[in-house]
Amino acid sequence: MAEAAFKLKSLETPSYREPPHNIEAEQALLGAILINNEAFHRVADFLKANHFFEPLHGGHL
Repeated sequence: MAEAAFKLKSLETPSYREPPHNIEAEQALLGAILINNEAFHRVADFLKANHFFEPLHGGHL
């Protein structure tokens, strides 16, 4: 019985990882960058356009 449950559980979990996406968090980050230059300097070294789920948010990075 436990073996059958394990098989069902493995079918529900995708074999790939989907990046998290939260449009409100992306908007908050971009708003912080617009308001505070220090926020931009904190993320500029590592933040890339492909880190955003919404293509419009990463369009000009």
